[in-house]
Amino acid sequence: MARARLLRTIHFLAVALLAIALPAPAPFAAGKFLANFKKSVIKRDYAKSASVLETAARAGNADAQYRLAALYRLGLGVAQSDSKAKSWLRQAAARGNANAAQLLTRLNAVSPVTTTATSPATSTTGVAEFIPPVDPGAKNSAGITWLMRAAARGQMRPLAAMLKSGTGVNQLADDGSSALILASKTAQPKAVSALLQEGAVVDAQDRRGRTAMMFAASSGNIELVGLLAAAGAEAAKQDANGASALIHAAKSCHAAAVAALLQKLQPTLADKFGQSPLHYAVRHCNDAQIIETLAANDVNAVDGRGRTALWYAASLGNAPLAGALLANGADPELADEAGLSPLHIAAARGQAEVVVRLVAVGADREAVANTGDTPLMLAAAGKCQPCLAALVRPGMPVNRKNVFGDTALMFAVRSGGVDMVRLLISAGAEPDIRNRRRDTAIKLAGRVGTAEMISVLSGN
Repeated sequence: MARARLLRTIHFLAVALLAIALPAPAPFAAGKFLANFKKSVIKRDYAKSASVLETAARAGNADAQYRLAALYRLGLGVAQSDSKAKSWLRQAAARGNANAAQLLTRLNAVSPVTTTATSPATSTTGVAEFIPPVDPGAKNSAGITWLMRAAARGQMRPLAAMLKSGTGVNQLADDGSSALILASKTAQPKAVSALLQEGAVVDAQDRRGRTAMMFAASSGNIELVGLLAAAGAEAAKQDANGASALIHAAKSCHAAAVAALLQKLQPTLADKFGQSPLHYAVRHCNDAQIIETLAANDVNAVDGRGRTALWYAASLGNAPLAGALLANGADPELADEAGLSPLHIAAARGQAEVVVRLVAVGADREAVANTGDTPLMLAAAGKCQPCLAALVRPGMPVNRKNVFGDTALMFAVRSGGVDMVRLLISAGAEPDIRNRRRDTAIKLAGRVGTAEMISVLSGN
């Protein structure tokens, strides 16, 4: 793992050379050498990269001289040599390369760091301070600095050196992201800790209002959540949509993060659509543990459309989650702004298992929505024979009309359900009732039905 991490760091530093803004190169085949160099670096063929650069460097190209110096510093594709690195830097600086001149000045100012060694194994005598071959504050086309990139990748040695350079730890990318936000987004606790120690603003928000804590919650990284909380992160902070860190954790189905954040945040804190963490957990997760953790607080909270968590569980046909919510006190009679109860929506969407479960706990089978529709009508419209069978009971008003004068039998005829027509007829449905357009079930069957359906409706 350590070796792989070291190789990734070295490759990062090599690729960094590609993005440095430099003066225009000398006439020597500039476009060709640069294109070949980029291809070789991306393929990690450093020996070829060095060969391409040396040809151009010896021809007097300052850009190539500066890049070749970096390869000698790192020992990539060539034998590591500080003296050759400085030699090429001096040549590049003499040709007007400002970056080469700046780096040469820094290298000349650095003295080897020596520590008292207790044994040959722990000796660090002669190890020079690591200096990134790039400007930590230089930004790419997205406004991301090399410091931000090192933080996001968890490349601690380059990051530590860049932080010592005094580069602003709170610089922002074009999307408003800080280094702390990017490190949290990619779940890099060591980088987050280093950034916080250097004064990173813990509650900084990107242009979508998202904080480091929100990204930590989304990833479910408890270590990150703890680090940010200890640094004073405000758990109740909300993004542009009003979503808190707890909502982000619930939406991403991370039970441990949900539990950790519940200690600091009111679980009913809703987003701008009125949806609580429980709403998000039901809509996005199939985790009874998260549901029960959140439902223990306000299981009947409604969103901006009057819908409860149970309503969403019913619409999705998730019977186990519906059962967990009912066990925690969810009210099956709470309807949304259209007057649709959980039983209405389950019947309309053919969620037979949920219909059976709701009927078993006493949900009102005769509830009427704003349009006059009953669960029985919606089950017939949704072609759900099992739903219809669970809803029908002796003595119920099967001939009730909605605002358009349609009955459950008419819906069954339109959906082409012969078996549903038989079931409703046996329960007392009358085929001669007219709706507001003067249509009867038999008349509708003549237009959309089959001979068998017409026969059933006619009593033959």
